[in-house]
Formats: sequence, structure tokens, C-alpha cells
Amino acid sequence: PKGVKIKHESFIASCAGFMEWINQTGSLKLGEETYLAYLPAAHILELVAEHAMVGAGAEIGFASPQTISSKGACRQKPDGTLNMKPEWPYPPGAIQEFKPTVLAGVPKIWDIFKKGVEDKLGKGSPVT
Repeated sequence: PKGVKIKHESFIASCAGFMEWINQTGSLKLGEETYLAYLPAAHILELVAEHAMVGAGAEIGFASPQTISSKGACRQKPDGTLNMKPEWPYPPGAIQEFKPTVLAGVPKIWDIFKKGVEDKLGKGSPVT
């Protein structure tokens, strides 16, 4: 639902829960991860993920759903410099530019990624 009020207490509990999961599972290397933030900051998943990544010492690259792939116009690297020699079709997308190790997404986003992969595989030769 849109326009839901979320109490600070709930937000802090969500961030703390995410950090606790990181600590218990050891699934992220503190201070070594790169997170790609592309959902609107008003989305609770994005807000919690960004704060948890700051707590985990991760670098954060900011983009939008339109600039995730090389069809977008994301050119600035996490260190603030501009990419003048792209490794991918120019301009590179946020995934190619930031090389994230962590992504958060809602089901619709994962469906879009899946469709993109399936479309590319459908245009190529069969894998044997």
C-alpha cells in the first residue's frame, strides 16, 4: 500500500533486525560490500537496506530502475570520478559501473531481471 505511516520504532527495529541477520549469518563481509540503491528512498525496503548497508560499512552506488542496465545513463563511479573508458556498451549501467555485491529488490524487479535474462538467452544459441 502507498502512504503507510511507519513509526520510527518499527524502522529502527527493521534496521536492527537486518544488522543482526548480517552478524548471525556472516553472509556479508563488513566494510567490503557494495550496495546498489535504485528503489525510491520512500520505499521502506530501500530505506532499511541503505541504513543497514551504512551500518555494515558498505559503499553505496545510487541509481534508478531506468539506469540499472547499459540502456541507462549512469556514468559516475563511487569515488566521484566519471567513467571515460566504459567496459560495457556506453554509457554503462549501474550494475556494470558499481559492480554491486548486494542488491535488494521487490518481486516486480526480480521479474524484470528474469525477463531480461530470458530474452537474451532466447536470442542466442542453445546451451549444450
